[in-house]
This record gives sequence, structure tokens and C-alpha cells, in this order.
Amino acid sequence: MEIYKLKTEKRENLKKSHTNQLRKADLIPGVYYFHKEEPIALTVEKAELLTAIRKNTHIFQLDMGKKKLQSVIKKIQWHPVTDEPIHVDFQGVSENEPVEVSIKVETQGQAKGVREQGGLLNQVVWHLDVKCSLKDIPESIVVDVANLGMGESLAVKDLKIDKVEILDNPEKSIVSVIAPKGASTKVEGDGEEEAAE
Repeated sequence: MEIYKLKTEKRENLKKSHTNQLRKADLIPGVYYFHKEEPIALTVEKAELLTAIRKNTHIFQLDMGKKKLQSVIKKIQWHPVTDEPIHVDFQGVSENEPVEVSIKVETQGQAKGVREQGGLLNQVVWHLDVKCSLKDIPESIVVDVANLGMGESLAVKDLKIDKVEILDNPEKSIVSVIAPKGASTKVEGDGEEEAAE
């Protein structure tokens, strides 16, 4: 269980004007929550936060002076134009209770519908929300697509991960094999061809 250390500072001034100044200084405002304890407003360096996200880190130690706060990221707000983080919520965690985190989805293998039928792999879900203990948090959710034929898909309900509960809708499609645009497929029964959507 890898824990990423983030240096943070307590934020006293909560005025919007000051918050904007923090962002201009490449500091991201955030809040730390843990059960019924008083939330702690804080700041974290943007570069450090982005590095942690790129490393697909799930568990963080927030170093705030003498305080060491173990947490997971509950939510990140992104700027709609620059696509940079503008606010982050951290949720305190304990090894004795389950946590909810977002896990990256990766595909494994080459789908039968791609290698034999000329289809395209279409992945529409890149993260799934899961609930599990800290020690059971997977680095990623690997979806084996090798047996996926043309027109077939894999949904959340098709995934089984030991000691991990997936919180997303079981019917949500994760990945499918589709025909390339402009390709034609035969309709069973009458032999006619229709353009694939």
C-alpha cells in the first residue's frame, strides 16, 4: 500500500479574492474532511498534486506542520477551459473501515473483433468508483477484452474483483467492439447490408 506524501498548509483566509490569489501562485485550495470532525481548509502545490494524480496514487499523507493526515481524494474540481485543478477535497481514512475511491480502468489483450473482423475497440469508461479496505485498493482495474467479438461489449456486472465492491451501475458498458465508420455489416436473416452507425 503506497502512501504519497503531500505538503499542505492550513488556510485561514477563506475569502474568494484570496482564493483567486492562491491559484495565481500555483496553490490549489482544498478541504480535509473526516467524519464529524471540523473540516480543515488547506492549500497544496499544484505541481505536486498533478504529479500524484499522474502516478495514479490513491492514498495520501497530508503533512500539515506536526499533523499527519491519512486521506484519499474525494473530489477534484477542474477548470472548464484550462483543464487544471482548481479545488480538491480530501477525505480522512482509517485502516479499520472501508473507503470509496475512483480507480483507473485498463484493457488487456487484443479483442477478437479487432484482430479478426476489422472492428474498433471503443472504451467509454476510464474510471470506476469502488469501495474496499485500504489494503485492498487495486492500482487499476484490468479488463480482458481478448474474447470480445464484433458488436459485443463488457459491462460493470461482468467484472469480479476479490474484496472490492464496484459502486457504478452494473449495466454500464465499459468497452465494446464497433464497426469502423462507413463499413457495412450483414444483417442476419435477409443477407442485406446496412451501413454501420
